[in-house]
Amino acid sequence: MISTVSVFLFFALVATAFAASGTAYVADKQCAEKGGTSPDTVSYSYDMTVGENGPGEWGDSEEFSTCKTGQIQSPIDFPTEVQYGMKMDGPMPNISVSDFEMSAGSFNWALNCKESQTCGYTMFGGEKYYVLNIHMHSPSEHWLNGKQYPLEAHIVHLTPEGKPLVIATMFETYDADAYPVRVYENANMLYGTNPFLKSILNNVAKGKQEFPVHLGSIIDASKGYCSYVGSLTTPPCTEGVTFMMAQKVQMMNPKQAREYLRTAGACVDGNARPIQELNGRQVTCYIK
Repeated sequence: MISTVSVFLFFALVATAFAASGTAYVADKQCAEKGGTSPDTVSYSYDMTVGENGPGEWGDSEEFSTCKTGQIQSPIDFPTEVQYGMKMDGPMPNISVSDFEMSAGSFNWALNCKESQTCGYTMFGGEKYYVLNIHMHSPSEHWLNGKQYPLEAHIVHLTPEGKPLVIATMFETYDADAYPVRVYENANMLYGTNPFLKSILNNVAKGKQEFPVHLGSIIDASKGYCSYVGSLTTPPCTEGVTFMMAQKVQMMNPKQAREYLRTAGACVDGNARPIQELNGRQVTCYIK
């Protein structure tokens, strides 16, 4: 786990670094033509073909060696063979509308809590984890029993002592060609648009650096969470991160995934690390 001494370093790493094997969702031509570009000079990328600084080479440098040598890396493909726990023993989020600030990273952006320990918290295992930031990945980094999703949101938390916890939420798209979608879009409405994503993407597109975010709108503990211990999914791949995957999948408009990729500068390759070996780790689902 991350020691108390390194808590401030971890804060910095998460705020800046957060920016799959057999990727099921790839950025389309429409996204690329909208001007989504990646930074010219970066220490890592998501390009699986060049063999220079893509996910397979992240651990080649001493600085990022844990990406290759670590044994509890993230993301994973959540299995169906799990151990079970009571919902009351799982994470208990207490998150409402709060002010966040934009922060740019490599092939991503993050929304950082404007004032420390004011953006809500999650109780788990008798400890209080405060919301640090929220960021997303497309396609999803984690898989659920062999299925990859078009978008995954990470709500990053830390205890005052520096213990990290991430609540992850999957987003699924509906059929963009379905009759109701066409009818509503012709009436200048985005049928089924997720209001949480709509609010964030509208503010990002307008270039706003600070705005309120209602994180609680995608927090639904009614179906519980599945949990495991892993790592940061970007270099330096620091281990000891508790992931909580929400079992409530959110719905969104297909256009929102493209718009996210465009604003994140990840249109071409996406920004999802390939899934990692479970290596005997136990997954616990708090759903009873």
